[in-house]
Amino acid sequence: MQHHPRLPMPQAAALEGLRGMAALMVIASHASGLGLDLIPGLSLTGIGKQGVYLFFALSAFLLTWQWLATWPAPRRPPKLPH
Repeated sequence: MQHHPRLPMPQAAALEGLRGMAALMVIASHASGLGLDLIPGLSLTGIGKQGVYLFFALSAFLLTWQWLATWPAPRRPPKLPH
């Protein structure tokens, strides 16, 4: 059974970094809710929900991309001579 070569995804590292930023948004929101303002005078209490949505959307995309790379190559009929 043939498999596709690894699907190219040059932005995977950037998406992983963005996913890390989404996790930091959740942590910053919790810290702000406890009164630990990371930036004085700026409340980050409301950004946690968006961080969760972004984290899970990126995780689903990246996991699906890796999963699709393991699918076997499609079978094609042999080429007919012209």
